[in-house]
Amino acid sequence: MAAVFLSNAMLTQWSDEGKVRLEDTTLFLLQEKRTVTLKAAVRFTKVIDDAKDPNALLGKVKTTEQLTELGAEHYLDSVILGDVGYTVVEGFLGDLSPPKKARAARPPAATPAAVELTPPPTTNAEAPARSPLEDEAEELSRLFLNTVKG
Repeated sequence: MAAVFLSNAMLTQWSDEGKVRLEDTTLFLLQEKRTVTLKAAVRFTKVIDDAKDPNALLGKVKTTEQLTELGAEHYLDSVILGDVGYTVVEGFLGDLSPPKKARAARPPAATPAAVELTPPPTTNAEAPARSPLEDEAEELSRLFLNTVKG
C-alpha cells in the first residue's frame, strides 16, 4: 500500500476546512469516503549547524517507532542521532485505504459458447503494463492533490 507524509499543519488546515475528520489514528477523507491509517512520524528537513548527514536521513520520513529503534532522541521539531542534530517536521505517515467499490449488478451468466478462452491480441501501441503499486501511488497523489485544491 502506498504511504504519504502528512504534516500537522496540513491536517489542521484540512480539518478547519471540513475536508477531513480525525478519530484516534484514522483520518477520514470526507468527500472521497476513504480512510487513512496514521502513524506518528517526522520528515527530516535540515542538519543543524550545516553539518554532514552521516545517517543519510535528509528528506526521509521515519515513524516514532523507527526513531526509537535507531536510538534517536526526538523532541518537538528536533531529532538527535549520535552527534548529529536534525530539524524535522512533525506529522504522520498515512496508509490510504483502497477505494470502496460500488456494488455492480452482476452480468448475466455467459453460455459456454460465449466464453473467450484466449486473451485478446495486444498491439505495440498499447502502453506497458503498470504495477499495482504504481497505480496506487498515482491514485494517492491525485487524491491528496484534489483534497488540497478543493
